[in-house]
Amino acid sequence: MIPKARIAHSVPGRVRFRVPAMRRKSDYFAQVEQVLGQCPDVESYRVEARTGSILVNYQPDADVSEITAYAEQAKLFQLSKRTESEVTVLGRAMGQVAQWDDRLRDISHGHANLRILFIVILLGFGVTQLLRGRSRSIASIMLWYAFDLARAELDSHREEKDNASEVVEATEASEATNSTETTDATGTAGTTELPRSRGAAGSR
Repeated sequence: MIPKARIAHSVPGRVRFRVPAMRRKSDYFAQVEQVLGQCPDVESYRVEARTGSILVNYQPDADVSEITAYAEQAKLFQLSKRTESEVTVLGRAMGQVAQWDDRLRDISHGHANLRILFIVILLGFGVTQLLRGRSRSIASIMLWYAFDLARAELDSHREEKDNASEVVEATEASEATNSTETTDATGTAGTTELPRSRGAAGSR
């Protein structure tokens, strides 16, 4: 079965895919590197097995759909597709969770969120179970989930940082292009007018 992927971030010429089911599977991402290198529309790429990330820089005249079609044909991954009812229910649930998360962030001045709260709760229950000498299996499960959530929180921070860096890079590249075009236009205008003004002055 082809792994499901989602687009985490996209700007013209660059797209980041996430393949959650393949996280930390180095063999899979080694295959991704080998196959993506043969895609004619891909200029460069970077994979990160730890976070399940695939960053692709593609030709300006290409489209993201061409990259995803190539990946699906090569059986690397395919974009997840949900039915309308699934999207509606999921959207409502995620919207409610996002509201609770925003409230917690406001109360803590940005220092906490729901995931961090769950980590603390799981750690607390797990350690309590161990100290009271109760079921070690329950304690180990709680501590394992706390560790997994903490790892996901770190990955989320890295993803946000990567996305912010990509936006900054794209903005700087756009500004540099606009600045170069403005400079060229100004320089051309100056070279055509200055000789005329000097020639007119000399004739007088």
